[in-house]
Amino acid sequence: MNVINKIQLIITILLASTITYFVIPLILFGIMDSKIASIICVLLINVIYSFVISLKLIRKFNFSFITSILLGLLFIPFSLVLYKLSTVIYFVLYIIVSLVAQLIYYKYSKKE
Repeated sequence: MNVINKIQLIITILLASTITYFVIPLILFGIMDSKIASIICVLLINVIYSFVISLKLIRKFNFSFITSILLGLLFIPFSLVLYKLSTVIYFVLYIIVSLVAQLIYYKYSKKE
């Protein structure tokens, strides 16, 4: 993978993270009660996003703790803007979900 493709992939991940961590919650806050929207975003949508994007990343870059940590850390600025300070700790959950996704992919790709 050349440098231009890596940069395009990183930009795509940043845009997808921005949409998932910021735009979707803003839309949900406009549609429903903010507490329910927060729960849906923090515990459902972001967890699914972390799992799916990790599977995509491992196919491109192989297993990497750095990608999992970056996915979790990307949540922190958005959580400080949209949610209460207490939701910042969920970045650990997203790191764990990302690592689990990568381990599952690694396990099943080894069998093939």
